[in-house]
Amino acid sequence: MGVISMKKYLDNIFILAIILIVSIIVALVFSFKFDRNLYVGRNEIASTVEVKEVTKNDEIIDKIEIKYDWQIAIPKINLVAPIEEGSDIVTLRNNVGHITGTGLKSGNIALAGHTNTANYKNGVFFFDRIDELDLGDRVYYRINNQDYVFKVQDKKVVSEKDLSVLDECEKSKLTLITCVVGEHNNRLIVVCVEDDNIKI
Repeated sequence: MGVISMKKYLDNIFILAIILIVSIIVALVFSFKFDRNLYVGRNEIASTVEVKEVTKNDEIIDKIEIKYDWQIAIPKINLVAPIEEGSDIVTLRNNVGHITGTGLKSGNIALAGHTNTANYKNGVFFFDRIDELDLGDRVYYRINNQDYVFKVQDKKVVSEKDLSVLDECEKSKLTLITCVVGEHNNRLIVVCVEDDNIKI
């Protein structure tokens, strides 16, 4: 092989290597966007947002926006958030996470969400204000076009190792779990029980 042929051969190898590197970068970028789209908005209802009026004794007490097929809404803190299965980092980045193995429509329905702490600075902090909830405040849970009304019964701080908050129960309840600012090893737990006096 002559010197010129060798040079052309090496030039072609170099060009092919550049094309390969660019192709890999493009593929990685599109892969990231696709993966992100699996978690952002996949639960969102494409049609217009529905607003449901909640009444008690013929008086409107709340107006709930129905944005997602699976959602949690807390009027007091202006929260309407999508729920997805799992409590891993990727799921909680843009959703409230349903803790796998807990109830879906009955029993202990456990949901986890992020709070704006020094340990976590990415994503949406859906549970950043649940510490503001008081006993009796209403929480609305929606799954498969069925709506459930809960009210706050208890609020406490437990160790992150305390898994008793996930224990099954006969009566339905909603257990909301988030981090505690400044207390890395603890979790804020808000326990809600069904409010039989209110129907949507």
